[in-house]
Amino acid sequence: MKENRIVKALITSFLIITQLFQYPIYAKAADEYENIALNKTVTASQATSGNEGAKAVDGLENTKWESNQIASKPTLILDLGEETTFETISLKWSEQFAFRYKLYSAKSNQVYSEVLFHEEGTGGVEEWDMSDKTPARYIKLELIEAKNGETVIGLNELQVLRKKQPESELKNIALNKPAFASANEANLDRLGPKGAFDGNLTDKTNGRWSSGNIEKNPQWIYVDLEEAATFASIHILWEDAYATEYVLEYSNDTADTKTWTNILTVDNGQGGWEKHKFEPITARFVRLYATKSNGVGSAKPISIMEMEIYEGVDNRLTVDDVAKDFEIEPITTQMQEMPVYSYDNNNITAEIFCSDTDVVVEDNGTIHTPLVDKEVLVTYIIKDKRNDETKEMRNIPVVIPGRYVQSTSDNTAPIVVPSIQEWKGASGSFQLTEASRIAVADNSLKKAAEITQADIADLFGLKLSVTSDTPKSGDIVLTMQNSDATIGEQGYTLEIDDVLTIRGNAYQGVFFGTRSVLQALQASDQLTIAKGTARDYTKYQYRKFMLDVARKYIPMWYLEDFVKYASWFKFTDIQIHLNDTSYNGHSRFRIESDIEGLTATDGYYTKAEYRDFQYYAQDYGINIISEFDTPAHSQVFIDNNPELGFDATHLDIRLTSDKKDSVYQFIADLYEEYLGGDNPVFISDAFNVGLDEFNKNYQEDMTQYTKYVMELVHDKYGKIPMAWASMGCVDSATTKIPDYPIMDAWANYAISLKSLFDQDYLLINATNKYGYLVPGGNNGYPDFAKEEEMYNNLSAGKFRDKNNAGIDVAEGHPKVVGGSVSLWNDRGIFNGISVYDVFARTQSIVPIYAQAFWYGKDNDLSFDGFKERIDSVGIGANITADKTIESQDELVYDFDMENTEVENDKLILKDNSLNQYDAQAVNAQVEESDTGSVLRLHGDGYIQMQHSALKWPYTVAFDITIDENQSGDITLFEETMPSEKCNEWINTNYQTRRIYLKETDNEYQLMYDRDNYHYEHTVVLEKGKTYQLAFTSDYKYTNVYIKGNKESTLNGPVLTNSGNKWADSASVYLPLQKIGENLDGTLDNIKVYNRLLTQEEIKALYDAEINLEHENIALNKEASASSYYADYQTPNKAFDGIINKSDAGPQQSRWASQRTHNEWIQVDLGKAYKVDEIKITWEDAYGVNYKLLGSLNGKDWFEIKDVQNGSGGVDDFTALGDIETRFIKLVGTKAANNAKYGYSIYEIEVYESAKENLIRTINELEESIQGLNVGSWQGQIKEEAYRDFVKLLESKRAEAQAKDSISEDELRAEKELLAQELTKLKKQIVKIDKTALQAALEQANEKIAAGFDETTSTTSSWEKFEQAKQAAEEALNKKEITQVQIDEIAAALEAAVKGLKLHASTSDFEQLKQLVDVLTASSLPKHIKDAAEADMNDAQALLKLGNKEATAQAVKDSVRKLELFKQWMNSYESLKTVISKAEKLKESEYTEASWDKFSNVLKNAEIILSDEASGNDVLKEAMTKLNDAIDRLVKKDTGTKPEPEDPIKPNEPLKPGYINQIVNHTNNVIAQGVFPENVQLMVENMTESAKAEIIASIVNKGEVSKFNFERILDIYMLRNGSVFTPNSSFTIKIKLDEELKAKRYLGIVYISDEGKAEMIPSKTENGYITFKTTHNSYYAIVSSDSPIVNTATRPSAASSAGAFILLGAVLLVFTRKAAKANKQYSA
Repeated sequence: MKENRIVKALITSFLIITQLFQYPIYAKAADEYENIALNKTVTASQATSGNEGAKAVDGLENTKWESNQIASKPTLILDLGEETTFETISLKWSEQFAFRYKLYSAKSNQVYSEVLFHEEGTGGVEEWDMSDKTPARYIKLELIEAKNGETVIGLNELQVLRKKQPESELKNIALNKPAFASANEANLDRLGPKGAFDGNLTDKTNGRWSSGNIEKNPQWIYVDLEEAATFASIHILWEDAYATEYVLEYSNDTADTKTWTNILTVDNGQGGWEKHKFEPITARFVRLYATKSNGVGSAKPISIMEMEIYEGVDNRLTVDDVAKDFEIEPITTQMQEMPVYSYDNNNITAEIFCSDTDVVVEDNGTIHTPLVDKEVLVTYIIKDKRNDETKEMRNIPVVIPGRYVQSTSDNTAPIVVPSIQEWKGASGSFQLTEASRIAVADNSLKKAAEITQADIADLFGLKLSVTSDTPKSGDIVLTMQNSDATIGEQGYTLEIDDVLTIRGNAYQGVFFGTRSVLQALQASDQLTIAKGTARDYTKYQYRKFMLDVARKYIPMWYLEDFVKYASWFKFTDIQIHLNDTSYNGHSRFRIESDIEGLTATDGYYTKAEYRDFQYYAQDYGINIISEFDTPAHSQVFIDNNPELGFDATHLDIRLTSDKKDSVYQFIADLYEEYLGGDNPVFISDAFNVGLDEFNKNYQEDMTQYTKYVMELVHDKYGKIPMAWASMGCVDSATTKIPDYPIMDAWANYAISLKSLFDQDYLLINATNKYGYLVPGGNNGYPDFAKEEEMYNNLSAGKFRDKNNAGIDVAEGHPKVVGGSVSLWNDRGIFNGISVYDVFARTQSIVPIYAQAFWYGKDNDLSFDGFKERIDSVGIGANITADKTIESQDELVYDFDMENTEVENDKLILKDNSLNQYDAQAVNAQVEESDTGSVLRLHGDGYIQMQHSALKWPYTVAFDITIDENQSGDITLFEETMPSEKCNEWINTNYQTRRIYLKETDNEYQLMYDRDNYHYEHTVVLEKGKTYQLAFTSDYKYTNVYIKGNKESTLNGPVLTNSGNKWADSASVYLPLQKIGENLDGTLDNIKVYNRLLTQEEIKALYDAEINLEHENIALNKEASASSYYADYQTPNKAFDGIINKSDAGPQQSRWASQRTHNEWIQVDLGKAYKVDEIKITWEDAYGVNYKLLGSLNGKDWFEIKDVQNGSGGVDDFTALGDIETRFIKLVGTKAANNAKYGYSIYEIEVYESAKENLIRTINELEESIQGLNVGSWQGQIKEEAYRDFVKLLESKRAEAQAKDSISEDELRAEKELLAQELTKLKKQIVKIDKTALQAALEQANEKIAAGFDETTSTTSSWEKFEQAKQAAEEALNKKEITQVQIDEIAAALEAAVKGLKLHASTSDFEQLKQLVDVLTASSLPKHIKDAAEADMNDAQALLKLGNKEATAQAVKDSVRKLELFKQWMNSYESLKTVISKAEKLKESEYTEASWDKFSNVLKNAEIILSDEASGNDVLKEAMTKLNDAIDRLVKKDTGTKPEPEDPIKPNEPLKPGYINQIVNHTNNVIAQGVFPENVQLMVENMTESAKAEIIASIVNKGEVSKFNFERILDIYMLRNGSVFTPNSSFTIKIKLDEELKAKRYLGIVYISDEGKAEMIPSKTENGYITFKTTHNSYYAIVSSDSPIVNTATRPSAASSAGAFILLGAVLLVFTRKAAKANKQYSA
């Protein structure tokens, strides 16, 4: 990783100084570069007198070319005389410099290509890299705009700089000589033969020859040396398409057809550099003739980058020779350093220069073994020691072997952005549950734990506790103990098992680890993470985001939001750009200042809150870098004190100015206010001093200012100075820039990016090709990031600006320490961009930069795959700016006011969408209207939603009625924003976002406000009317619709200030906290969609389907006529519903025929109607005599009306008698005015009778509702309501048919009734209550979270549970389901949850089996055997079921019961043994007093033993008393106690019946000592939960806390079913598995019964760990990264047995074993 680069720079500085070959020096020193433009021919399109174009190339800086006709875009053309290569064009401007200009280049054909368009000229000397734009002969400079709108531009000098070539022993005599070829690929001149002799080895576009199709004809190229010359070697550099078979030939024949002589033949060409040497030949022409290629390219060419011909032969190996075949040998596990290579007797060496992954391969070549095989990009430098020639072999992938081998069965790595560097998967999953905890013992990590706790609650709804207790299964552990020191402060490791451990070297690394864990959980469906080990670290120290708050106020709540978001993707730094100059004189200083008048008045941060904000960010692993941008961008300072500036925006730092000292003092005072004192405002270790875009005429002034502020920040305040790398940031002839700054390299036109690599300081890649965003877009920068292009091309080593100018360096270059993104609010307060809009744009770039500068390029992950990852991991927790609302489908909310209920006296509006986001209506009532239920508000009520806002794009539709007594503005939608500290003193207008109706002259105009922007739609509502409104917004536009018709569109805010007014955004997130506040009226049919509906879709929400009017059935129907007079007087104009007599010409709508009497016009009504009225509105050319005809088929006509002597005007024929017809035709036989104008009709209208119109409306309605979605499913129309509506239609049709006629008023009333009932019908939606189903699913998920799964549950109960859960999950999102089905599925799942049982663990089941075997094999006393019979039968039944079907509880209960019988039996046998021993004692050997007491106890013990009623406790008590009595016997002679029996002496030869080794094969444990033959070695490997309990019980944890407890084994011995303890010490040997073998150091910790842990001597060899002990106990295998010192001797019997005799000790140990029987073991 490129961390701690400042320290690293010191280490590598010697290499950089002594190995200058690594990167060329780009200072244009005369001894290195030559100006090939000097005194060459120039042509100027215009010049002022005495300042001609030649003055620009005369080498004199006091002369100039000058133009004063800028509007004509004057040009200066330079002719270099021949095509040549060069590195740089340098422009030295006079005081009147160009602000905008272009550069072009051309070859000899004078076809110009644009190579540069510069739009931000700053004067002085501007140098442009042209190395990839040559060769060229002509250079053209076009002037476009002068600085500050001036009319004159002057250029002192135009230089074309070419690096001087060292004198060579050999000369390429073919360079730039005439060349000819068989053909050019695709006949492209730029691929012509001269490209093979131009000296350019890199330009594949214009600097090579590419031939015709070699598969069709041989391809050749030859060069004319212009005279016979002697040569002895030919070097050919092939492009990708190379010849595999060719000959080299020569000729001296000057004729067109030449005779060629063979030089040599190549039949196995390999491409790349091919160098041929031969005996000297003298010739003028040299040809390459090829017959076969490697087949690359669809056009099947061969392609030569360069063909060189030399007079002699250089047999020395060159760096190019080495580079051609250079490769790095495979790295092996034995290699500790990257290999170094030497060639040509050590004259040429190849050594590593850098690596992109320092954690694995350091820049000095040191290798650190990764977890698994890891690909690293390394760069080597090949150097020729003889001439210091170097060649960089950049970004070579090498694989470093890992510690572990990955297996296909391993878990895949968790989904995390940026990707995890190293991962070794295990099997199984870690499960986060409600019982999980966050375990942290280190107080310095407490904040990280608390943040993670809050994040888990927000993301997953789990309330985890933070604890310092010993972790248990399901816990997340945060620790800095035993961390990997090689991964740096940002790195971390994950050990994911039953416990998930995050380790890091520092707070930041541990915190970043929590982000990865949360992302992985977020991407999981079941809150699980694959088990395994991760080793994750960054490649670069800085991942920085620069946020411009100067030109747009960004509230503190958003800054805190952004900290959380940036840390989610492991960004390290946020730079706050606190001051700047904007358009329209808008400049701001965003932090509270002691300087009067400097603090912004439209939003600022107090010093206290800004200081707190920096601490807040540190808790999230983020460093806040504050920036004051000077000496440019300083209008806010100059406005406050004009004496500081030499113009409106630049501080006067000129060395010749009398203001300079004042400016320097101002800067010192400014820095002191924020960086000085005991409690500075800026607390981080870095500060950005700005420095960008100063006038280039003041190079030295700027360099000295740069040095001044750098030293001030570094020397006085002890901070790292950071800056925008611009012209003052490179050493001048007199001033050296310090080596400790860190520079943001952002644009080649600001400073040569190549030159920055010659400085001593470190660099952040902040180049503006991808790293700049400008909301709204500006100056060539994008509005949103070009995500796919950026993902595929962004890398740390590509320093390219928006013009693609710059330099590419090696990935992992020692000077490069990170990457930076900048979001510039260039347009300040004038474009309408909100903080929500800023966040949306931020989301398009942050994850990509995080991936590039943490992980690097992942060639196996496509952009689409990466986007899927981003979607999976989300944006983090508790992000206020995130207004995404989770939704089952596009309909987020749906309130029809029909579905309500009252809960605790609160009116609840039930959400009909699948989301069921119910809302509360405050101070409101539901009332019935003509269209069903509506919500009535009285001015003091509103709707309270579950969400605060919805992000665009969206559509909201609703019905609103404003009552006549409405007073004041109406808030339709409102969101209240977090508080801002500065609002105590000023009004930022950020506090609320609302869409509202503004009362104006008793009408209401639709407006909205957010972020100090005001928007006004042209929509105005009136009181007393119901409006069907829809409002839409995307990232730029808002639209308002009324009843589906678009009424207003906005793309920017309303602005009152003068100047530029951009309309970049009218977007508004939909406020949802309150709806309808201050409305006196009604709301209904509120629908919210998470996409933009089309106008047609919005219109479909409101179509009534019933025309309330008595409609004209001929309107807009298909019409035809015998003729028409003009193109705009066609027959359809008589049926378009428009009668506009006052208009004229094409604007007037009417049909006009040709000027004859016999004309006709007809209409097709589309289907048969019963016509009762025909109305004709004539123009002046009316029909005198005509007939109206009808037809059902358009062929057979009948007469409807015969009109004679018509008088024009309006002919309205009514009561026609319900004539059934489809076609109506007017046939004229006599036109007015003797047909002077023929016939002319404004409109022909056709109507049914009111009765027939009503009956047809009912019939069509009945037909149309058949398409309604009717049923019992969610969202369907209720069947009962549908049937009622059909009955209504039938009833109304019968009523109409029974009447002779109906009036127009009756028709209208009946249609209105039908429309109302239809609206009501559509609101009768089935609401499926899935509450019980959701509750059952929650219970099911709780079971899973508690550890129930296929592997832990009984087979039968899990199958039922899984089937029921799957059915419930499908039903939850299923629309096609009834309430009955939902209830049945919910009940089935509830039953399955109750019936879900854990199956017995293997250890419990094995323990039960052993108990059954022991009790069965034992000779139980009859009374114990009889008592145990029922429980034994139950145990046998459980064993028959098997452990996968027997429940855990049943097995535990059975074990507990049988253990009691076992204890009873053991107590019985033990007492019997002690009695037998006591009976052997002789009374004569002991004192009378002690024997009497002993005798009484013995008799009592014998009575108890014979009493079948004696239980376990009674037997144990009798045994204890008897042992005590034996112990207290006093011998007559010595008074000593009898020695306990010691039947086997350790050093004696084995007696019959004894063995010296017993083995537990299950756990691979061996005991060696002296044991009876019938002793069994028992070993129980404690489960994770049991292990955690044992560790928790340790009373001296501190003494062993430095160790990792890998395994805890309970080791004991059984003899005849009873615990057995040997009389002497014995050896335990435990075989180590592969995981334990991989640990560096191992040891044994003994854990006593009292909970004391102590290290005992042990030895690890031959795959075993071995130790000695004296008795049964817990023994832990522990590991450490450092040697384990044994500080204790092996445990003695006294440490656990105390004063008890051996038999008592045996019973004590057994009692402990019995007490542990209920714990989980896995033997």
